[in-house]
Amino acid sequence: MSEQETRAQIEVEQVSTEEAARSIRLGTFFMVAVMWLAFSFAVWFALRTVIVFPVIRMAHWVLTAWMPELFQAAAQSYQQVKLSLYASTHAIGGLPDSQFIVDISFDALKFCYGLPIYVGLTAATALWSDRYWPKILLGLVILPVTQVFALVGNALKVAGFEMAAAASTGLVDAGVAPAVAQQVAMAANNDVLAILSKHWMNLELIAVWSQFGTLIVPVLAPVALWIALNGTFLRALQGSALAEPEPAPGPDGPTQSPPPSSP
Repeated sequence: MSEQETRAQIEVEQVSTEEAARSIRLGTFFMVAVMWLAFSFAVWFALRTVIVFPVIRMAHWVLTAWMPELFQAAAQSYQQVKLSLYASTHAIGGLPDSQFIVDISFDALKFCYGLPIYVGLTAATALWSDRYWPKILLGLVILPVTQVFALVGNALKVAGFEMAAAASTGLVDAGVAPAVAQQVAMAANNDVLAILSKHWMNLELIAVWSQFGTLIVPVLAPVALWIALNGTFLRALQGSALAEPEPAPGPDGPTQSPPPSSP
């Protein structure tokens, strides 16, 4: 197929998309989108273990490659991710080992709800636009990257803000005296802060990263991607919403506006 034929085909698809979008009302699209979003979230929750599987694996690779002296592993249990972090005892209290593992778990699914938002919005345009399956597949490739960004930010947050409490609890459960456990946990927490600082991370930056990845990215990324891939449809839909309806015909013909009264 020549370049002119390809360009002509793209123009035809854009025209057909615009004509289809003009034939609907904004309220109709809104109702269809709500139904598709409800269905997408139901499927998303049913497949939650599969949804978080690649995200946890990619986040594990990023964390262990970036800070191998801090992050040892990341395991999955349904939608939960369990991070294993190294902690040093500093030979306090005559503990037999110089290092121990601290496990911290949290829900990984809360970083992945942008996926059903994007799939629901894209599927809602399927009645009036073509080529939606490639767009859905593209979203399945791009959005997990944003989810890994959010999960890594939360992993840094739990490492920087929750290490002391988690280490102290783990040592007490292992039979260490509470006073010794508290001392070791504080020393281990200082080590974590030093490691983060060595990698240009501090608690303020980590807090911003975590909040941005938890509250903004899961919503902003799918909506922005959907808008970027459906610009023709959205422009036509906007034109349909802004178009004024034609005057309804009266008993003696089309209704006309009365002439302005003279001053």
